[in-house]
Amino acid sequence: MLAEAASTLQRNQFSAKIAPPMSDFLDAAAKELVSDEWFMWPVRALAARWRWWRPVLTYFMEKDAQFNLFVRTTTALTIFQSGVKENVIPGSAHAVFNHR
Repeated sequence: MLAEAASTLQRNQFSAKIAPPMSDFLDAAAKELVSDEWFMWPVRALAARWRWWRPVLTYFMEKDAQFNLFVRTTTALTIFQSGVKENVIPGSAHAVFNHR
């Protein structure tokens, strides 16, 4: 029963969104990119108006494993404890999940 609950929690992740800490970071990065003359003007224009294309940015970030953690609350099963003997149904089970 606990294993089924853990599996369900892993399959049903929170929806992706750009939260305030990430939007603050993108605002700061956009200011740096816009002020840097080395970047081509299309990059500076896109960076300055990242909020206009937030849905596209969110979509691509959620598809990449390294950026997915920036746009959603991650769920990880960190501890799963149950019985200590083979071929015996344990009397209790314990699981710890980490949400970030």
